Amino acid sequence: RDAQRTEGRLIGLIAAAGHDVKAPLRSANYALERIERVFPDAVDLCAKGTRALATVDRQLTQLLAVASTGAQIDPTVTTDLGDVFLVLSSQWTADARRRGISLSLPPVLLKVRGPDALIETLLGNLLSNAMKNTPGGGRVDVTAKEDADQIAITVADNGVGIAADRQGAIFDAFRQVDPEAEGLGLGLWIVGQIAASLQATVQVESEQGKGSRFTVRLPKADRSQRVA
Repeated sequence: RDAQRTEGRLIGLIAAAGHDVKAPLRSANYALERIERVFPDAVDLCAKGTRALATVDRQLTQLLAVASTGAQIDPTVTTDLGDVFLVLSSQWTADARRRGISLSLPPVLLKVRGPDALIETLLGNLLSNAMKNTPGGGRVDVTAKEDADQIAITVADNGVGIAADRQGAIFDAFRQVDPEAEGLGLGLWIVGQIAASLQATVQVESEQGKGSRFTVRLPKADRSQRVA
């Protein structure tokens, strides 16, 4: 219990610090834009810096989104999964191409209950995890289908997989699927926290060396509910 309290305080501190860090990030982006205009030869270097800042900004946004899950979520708000898939495709298609990974993220016509920001973060983290643990030449597939009163969304890869003795702890904070990987190990913890706040479930099937399959089941939206 003491460990959980310490973990909660640390995560809360990181999320709170995120608010203060976002302002300098915007200033740094503005400075890169100015440098790019004045020194055209530095376009590639500035673009690299802009991408790095965007990554930091996205991670901070995710932490802030998780911090907000303690607040009550409006049960009448729904999200169009088609819009979320378009956002994820725009964020990851070029990266997948650079890594030599085949990414399949087909359009869907489904709606789920919950705010779009949280659902984008949840699915984005699962996609990020799949990309990070899939080598070049591999593939990542994202699909969605109706399942009774739920929508089942699956993120599957044929990457490194997860050892059986590690699967029980992958949704803990500060844990990595690959112990040698970079990062804080918060991605799947964020997935678990958001899923709980949305009354969703996350199931993982994995075999080391053969890949992983994460399935999120979100409540299906009623036709009378409003889109976020």
